[in-house]
Amino acid sequence: TWKPFCEQHTTACQLTFCRNRHFEEPFIVKGTEMKKHCFRAAYLTAAGISQVLNRMNRPFKVTVGIDGSVYRFHPFFKRLLEEKINVLITKGVRYQLMLSKDGSGIGAAVVAAVATRMRREKERKRA
Repeated sequence: TWKPFCEQHTTACQLTFCRNRHFEEPFIVKGTEMKKHCFRAAYLTAAGISQVLNRMNRPFKVTVGIDGSVYRFHPFFKRLLEEKINVLITKGVRYQLMLSKDGSGIGAAVVAAVATRMRREKERKRA
């Protein structure tokens, strides 16, 4: 699962950062830089998810849908994300991360469906 992610990153690196250099030199540097960016991305994502989970403070397990090739293909991004969320959430808050392979269009459709259902429930209570 690591190979597709590396190929995508290598292509992006060649197109943007590595035009005037030999391929071997930036490849070594980019490994270290890539690790820093992955840690930062996981920690920033965990901070946002943790804040939402803490504010919701549900008595049951909350499912968090995640989309994206970094979460899907990176060998340790999911582990970093879960470790940091566990540090940041309030004790007793339970969650699970779930990969959504269908893309953000499906996520938008789900949000719209839930919003519609909530509106209908409010209308029923008024009647």
